[in-house]
Amino acid sequence: MIKEYIRNILLNLLIFFYQHNIFISFALKCISILGGPVFVKIFQIFNNLNNLQYFHNEGTIGKIYFNGNYVIKKLKPDIYSKFKESLIIFKSFIFFYKYSFPFYFNDFSNYNLQQTNLVLEANNSYKLTKVFQNISNVKIIKIYKSTKEYHISKRIIAMDIDILLSIHPRCKNKLIHLMHLSYLLMLVANCFHCDWHFGNFMAKLNKNSDVELYILDTGLVGTFDNKIHDRIKSLILTDFLFPKRYNVIKFLLFCNLNCNANVDLFLKETKNGNLPYDKDIRNIIDIAGKSDLKFPIMILYMFQGILFINSLCEMNNISIKELKEYSKKNNFYNEIINYIK
Repeated sequence: MIKEYIRNILLNLLIFFYQHNIFISFALKCISILGGPVFVKIFQIFNNLNNLQYFHNEGTIGKIYFNGNYVIKKLKPDIYSKFKESLIIFKSFIFFYKYSFPFYFNDFSNYNLQQTNLVLEANNSYKLTKVFQNISNVKIIKIYKSTKEYHISKRIIAMDIDILLSIHPRCKNKLIHLMHLSYLLMLVANCFHCDWHFGNFMAKLNKNSDVELYILDTGLVGTFDNKIHDRIKSLILTDFLFPKRYNVIKFLLFCNLNCNANVDLFLKETKNGNLPYDKDIRNIIDIAGKSDLKFPIMILYMFQGILFINSLCEMNNISIKELKEYSKKNNFYNEIINYIK
């Protein structure tokens, strides 16, 4: 009990360091030791452009080996047990600090453990490849052979995102357009990448000096049932992945699984919002947890991706007009229309 108490206090302190850009590399290393792979995944997802150098393609589940034109990914030793232990630590942490978590923890746990089966990663790669089959400048990792413990994929000749941007800083907007529209297309197609962070991208400039985006690590891919997916298409297309707060509130109420939730409290506490967009949406989800609303676990990953995209676009002054123009030039528009017919 004392050990658990001390660990939670230390993790909270290290998280404070990370959030305030204090000893970031040291903080992340200590978090990975104390909290395990679940905490590393969380910080990868909530990373930003300013901290790109801390999230190269090292992987939390597997190790990468190069062999000529091929890449071998093998699970780290005893990763299943380590991941289960890390989930227990995470559950203890959110209970200790009384963080609201508007999802059933067993759903979160079971879904995350799927990453330790590399056959599923290969299957997901195939599904996402079909989504992007008519988009020439977005590629999904191509896996040739897989077992639960390892898979073999084609070696990608491209760069980590931070390296590309240091060499070709003027291509940043095109890169963000591709990330944004790729996520939008996946949501509309109801087959979306659930581990949306910079470590899972590579990119390069092609012969036409346009950006090609490579999407890696397909261990977690999400889908929704038809009723929720119909609502999602309406939610994300209305504002091109910038859903208005009142639409987010209505959507969350529609997705609520707990008939005993305090809906009145949720509506009262979310009535007014004067926070920046990113913080406001996170606050709404936090209030949902405090009001005992519960959502399908895919909602968590969808909003992580949406907030990631929103932060990128806001930091770089990307407009919806720019995105729409780029979508028409690169066939995203036609593909999106085909999925919503």
